[in-house]
Amino acid sequence: MSSASGPVADIDGATFRSVVGHLATGVTVITCAVDGKPHGMTASSVTSLSADPPMMLACVNRSAPTSVAIRAAGGFVVNVLRAGQEHVAQQFARPSDDKFAGVATTSQGKEIRECGR
Repeated sequence: MSSASGPVADIDGATFRSVVGHLATGVTVITCAVDGKPHGMTASSVTSLSADPPMMLACVNRSAPTSVAIRAAGGFVVNVLRAGQEHVAQQFARPSDDKFAGVATTSQGKEIRECGR
């Protein structure tokens, strides 16, 4: 994986610890983009790895298409879902040609950030 840069580098250790300290065993969507194509999957095994630099660890099946995309992209974004977003978790958990259908996103380079629906 590449070193932290861009928006991630702007997060100080104390803020990062505070945010991940409030992350219960919630459901997340892991996203990235390769050559402009978004990839994503639901992940429930995500935890903080380091506060300096701020890093997260996600357990991803090696054979999953998103795993291949993460390696190609060199990084990923962890999107923490809020209550009421079960439909988003289900959408990203199923194999699909367009997991992002109906999901508003923003992107910054290799990153895709899920914004809700």
